[in-house]
Amino acid sequence: MTKTTDEFNKTQKSSIGSIKNLMSHIWLKDIMEVLTNRLPALFTNSAKEKNKAIYNNSLLKKFFQLIKFHMEETIDKMVKKSIQRYVTYFKLAKPDHSDCKSANIVENVYNR
Repeated sequence: MTKTTDEFNKTQKSSIGSIKNLMSHIWLKDIMEVLTNRLPALFTNSAKEKNKAIYNNSLLKKFFQLIKFHMEETIDKMVKKSIQRYVTYFKLAKPDHSDCKSANIVENVYNR
């Protein structure tokens, strides 16, 4: 499987666009829907808190931290998976063995 740099760039830009869309539209929409519709008591009571000390001990802060950790973990997994694919891509492009027959003739051997 050989890709040109233009194809590789196009694939990367498409992936970046998909991730951006996922985060800005789907995740944000789902989080706001949960906060405003499914947890109204938790959201409204804690959102009215003016005292930072009370907010720091509230369920809302803990819930936001849970959301933050979940998003960080998901992004971490996505980045690691992307990096692993990136490394695999370059490993596939590297020959397993090169046989130099002369200054002009080199045979690359791929054992795949």
